[in-house]
Amino acid sequence: MCSMLAVPIRVRIVLLLASGERNVSELCNELKAPQPTISHHLGLLRAGRFVESRRAGKRVFYRLCDPAPERAGVTFEGANGRLRFTVGLAPSLQN
Repeated sequence: MCSMLAVPIRVRIVLLLASGERNVSELCNELKAPQPTISHHLGLLRAGRFVESRRAGKRVFYRLCDPAPERAGVTFEGANGRLRFTVGLAPSLQN
């Protein structure tokens, strides 16, 4: 989990997805990064089970995965809320 979040752009992607699902174009605009870069990091986050995707027509939307509630995890607090990361699973937004 820590190695996955050791890259700043991945942390930024996770933080953006914590406020709701987005497609690649929206993430590119918000992060001011090229589409291949965002797609690469989303692929790694998806392989690591941090995010999941759904297709709507030609667009693919990404969102954070929900962890199993009984698993132990780590909570990071920020200005806009808390992110909970569960070891071996994916992140979830806690209110």
